[in-house]
Amino acid sequence: MLRTAHHRHRNLMLLMLLLLAPMMAHAHIGSPDVVVQAQAGPYPLLISVQPPNVIPGIAQIQVQSNATDIVSVSVAPTPLTGQAALHPPVADALVRASGNAVFYSGSAWIMSNGSWQMHITVHGARGIGSLSVPLPSVATSTLPMPQWLQIVLCLLGALLVLGMAAMIGAALREAMLPPGAPPDSAHVHKARIGMVVALLLVVGVTVLGWWWWMNIARAYRANLYRPLKMVATLTSGNMLQLNISDPNTSGAGWLAQRKMDDLLPDHGHIMHLYMVREPQLDVVLHLHPAQTGAGEFVQPLPPMPSGEYKLYADIVHDSGFAETVVGDMSVPLITEAHRAQGDDAIGMVTPLNDADWKATSEALPDDYSMTFDRPQNVQRGLPVLLHFELLGANGLPAADSVDYMGMRGHAAILKADGTVFAHIHPFGSASMVAMMLANPSQNMPKMQGMKMANMQMGFMPVQTMERAANVAVFPYSFPNAGSYRIIVQMKHGDTVETGAFDVAVE
Repeated sequence: MLRTAHHRHRNLMLLMLLLLAPMMAHAHIGSPDVVVQAQAGPYPLLISVQPPNVIPGIAQIQVQSNATDIVSVSVAPTPLTGQAALHPPVADALVRASGNAVFYSGSAWIMSNGSWQMHITVHGARGIGSLSVPLPSVATSTLPMPQWLQIVLCLLGALLVLGMAAMIGAALREAMLPPGAPPDSAHVHKARIGMVVALLLVVGVTVLGWWWWMNIARAYRANLYRPLKMVATLTSGNMLQLNISDPNTSGAGWLAQRKMDDLLPDHGHIMHLYMVREPQLDVVLHLHPAQTGAGEFVQPLPPMPSGEYKLYADIVHDSGFAETVVGDMSVPLITEAHRAQGDDAIGMVTPLNDADWKATSEALPDDYSMTFDRPQNVQRGLPVLLHFELLGANGLPAADSVDYMGMRGHAAILKADGTVFAHIHPFGSASMVAMMLANPSQNMPKMQGMKMANMQMGFMPVQTMERAANVAVFPYSFPNAGSYRIIVQMKHGDTVETGAFDVAVE
């Protein structure tokens, strides 16, 4: 009985917010789905989570595996951090697709804005495996009610108000009279007074309801996600300076808790910055600015061509909430400057207007090459595995391949029209530090201020167990149809190679 009442309450809350219909924010621009491939105990999983369209709302989950001995899969959502993370609700079983032993799907409720996680539990012949997938889930906008719907609802509302007054008038005028008896002037007068009072009451209740609804909508808008603002300037010595500020000035909603002095290192860096020359997407810099203060970063720029650059900066708060901050700047030709060092890299790739949309190989410096096992019929909203291989000068697998920041490679996915950007890894589109918060090992130290080398990984990416050192496989779900560029960076020796391949998504 209580469970039924709770479900009705949740459904009522959802119906109240349907007219607001917000889109969901994600750490990546225009790419809300979280896709992860990792081990849940002995079971390799490919997990896709689609955030809800409203908050509170329902997230959609799909789980695939090549393990045929799985008996059941369940999911339980909790916030990523805090006391609520320690007390998950009763898990809901995912439904196995008819005739498909390795595909499960289902849903889970997300009740508030912020950083969440999906606890996936697998029961099978080899025992129980578990894995948690982080999910940034926030509302970013509201959808205005169509004008035609406003007119229809106003007409229906007026009809209900007039109908209510008419029914009350008829009751006062004729209900107490014998059948067929005409109403006298006293009853008519009484009915008119009753209709006026009824109209005033109904209109008053309607105004109170409107006022209540506007307060609900105002409170909802206070919780809408507002992206951080980034200003990029070039100072003397070709030093890039970034200033990130919070545009939220209302002091209301969950955004009031957002800070810029709580950032966690992801892959050993507080910030991962991509600079991409537009509109041809032919120059790509992957940099790691140093933080000098709350919201302040500096980065020496390497020699690079001039042009208009779009900047995408990935950061992660200590709650596990990841954000991509966007900016732009005009860069002059830089010849005398700092060479790229450490994990910083710059790559020159084929301009977008010269792209070969069927290419499966790209030549790299030093006679190396990168190949792309191009999938057939890539469709929006469906998880796909993107396979890349680094080859040496002899056309054989690069013998000196090494991990790049702890991964076989890194990839940035950009839509040609600039509406999508995602920095992804071989384990998926979630940030590494959020994955580690969601899957802590038994002796995980406090993460604030710690370097990646000091953190213990509580989950195991599938590819580190199954892939060669020169192969990187990235899971991703393209959010919509159109033309995309996949920029892949892999490392051999001390060299970071950059390749670019283009995909048309149906």
